[in-house]
Amino acid sequence: MNALRRFAVVLPAALLAGSLASGSALAQTCADCDGATVTVSGTVSAGKIVHEGSGKLIDCITLTLDSPLCVTCDFVGGQASAAEIQLVDTTGKIKLPTSGRATVTGQLVPGETAWYCRPVGVLVSSIDKNAGGKAAGSKDEYPAYQRGNGTLGYGIPDKVIADPSTWAHGVRKALAAAGLQVRRVEFYKGGAYPVFFVSEASDTEELRTMQLHSTGAANATAGSILKANAQWSFELVTSSGDRLRYNGVNARKRSGFDLFLDEGSGFSF
Repeated sequence: MNALRRFAVVLPAALLAGSLASGSALAQTCADCDGATVTVSGTVSAGKIVHEGSGKLIDCITLTLDSPLCVTCDFVGGQASAAEIQLVDTTGKIKLPTSGRATVTGQLVPGETAWYCRPVGVLVSSIDKNAGGKAAGSKDEYPAYQRGNGTLGYGIPDKVIADPSTWAHGVRKALAAAGLQVRRVEFYKGGAYPVFFVSEASDTEELRTMQLHSTGAANATAGSILKANAQWSFELVTSSGDRLRYNGVNARKRSGFDLFLDEGSGFSF
């Protein structure tokens, strides 16, 4: 496999705003996003964003809430509904998860500086991983990434299809419809997480370029593959070395693929 490309994605202000909704229809009892203590459940996602001031890559760990949280403070324009909040550990004692289900308790803070990737954050005081009413093997989970742990950072594959030319699966058809020829498939997380090694047709737009410039098209392509994969998360590795992953959280946010930055940084949003 060719060397993986290094690039970063700056999270645009429009996407930050997309994690909030405002309007008079919101419930009147709202949490103060500048100090209220809350307990919320949802699905965790993790990646990297570029700090607009320093240009450094910083962690962005978010919780997509099971139910939107009504918040109020000047920073969100008075009153708004937060569909996502950023998880922040200021103690250095709490190991924040990077995927899966979680129930979190902590103090709300407004994301007023460039060190935040969402308009509302929570300073985590306790976290119950894999909680909230769903099994630990959630379809939205990604395998834990660790640099140097095997070729992809996931360890040894549970199963490999080295020659998928006779592989009879709907995903192969969905990939072909997107102009992608599957060359190899590796399975991780007990076989629940497939990684598809693909070649892009010469007349097909590169997936990385599509994600950066046509997020809607990228989301449509990824969504068709997710549907064919029975809504289980998946990853693509292109012949040029790009890595892209997608799950149900991305689908609900319509954010397209997460992009792989480099071996040291892992994935970005």
